[in-house]
Amino acid sequence: MLPSTLSDVRLWAELKDGRRIEGESNIAKARGQIVAIGCTPANPPALPRALQAIQEADYIIMGPGSLYTSIVPNLLIPEIVSAIAQKRCRASTSATS
Repeated sequence: MLPSTLSDVRLWAELKDGRRIEGESNIAKARGQIVAIGCTPANPPALPRALQAIQEADYIIMGPGSLYTSIVPNLLIPEIVSAIAQKRCRASTSATS
């Protein structure tokens, strides 16, 4: 496993009721519907080794973890999103395939 970035980033979420919550643990504890999520600084650079791992992967598995505080934050890094979008992997509907 590799981190998506080595930058010091702070996760934030905006809730339907207008609150803005900062910090992964605070977001996980907040009650309310998340309508937007992001990080500061915006667009952190990807770890080059993570990009290489995506290019070399047979499968890309997103998880386990909380959607908004473990999975989506990796997709806030534009280079990671681009690398995943360019990768062609074999589809599977089973963890044992």
